[in-house]
Amino acid sequence: MEIIYEKVDYFTDFVNHSNFYAEKMHYTIVEEENWNLLVDSVEFDFSNSHNQLILKEQSVIKYKTVSTFQKTLDDYLKEKKQKRYIKNISEKAAKNFLYLIPTIENFMPNINIDADTGYVNITFTTYDNGVLSALVTDKSEIHYSRVSKDKKIYKISGVVKIKDTRDFNNFTKVLRML
Repeated sequence: MEIIYEKVDYFTDFVNHSNFYAEKMHYTIVEEENWNLLVDSVEFDFSNSHNQLILKEQSVIKYKTVSTFQKTLDDYLKEKKQKRYIKNISEKAAKNFLYLIPTIENFMPNINIDADTGYVNITFTTYDNGVLSALVTDKSEIHYSRVSKDKKIYKISGVVKIKDTRDFNNFTKVLRML
């Protein structure tokens, strides 16, 4: 996997002269609009045999979810080498997932790649030990489903359609079900 960075140096300088620090997990966090600008400049190429990091290791722009996603991508690409029938990772879905990171960072998501579609799948545990899963597609849609048990098992599902990448933060409305 190769990722091209066009604006990382600009953002590194910006963050070095700003006060966007998160106490939790000792990660430096860039405000959302700057994160979106950075993601705009990222391009994926999963056709190469060598892997590179989504963000440079020394970069001060880090979310814990980025390293989790990096590990997920690496593991999936290793497995794909062994099982060629697995779908390629959707580059657009991977980028759409990056836009979600500021929104989902505090919810400790479990991240994997759906082998049938190549889309990014995110799973969260709900307050009542249920599960909320969300499939981030290459069509700027997030298909979500929440399953829980009360007196009986119930399921709530739907699709979030995103017209502009700056609107991925509206996924917080779905996350309220956690």
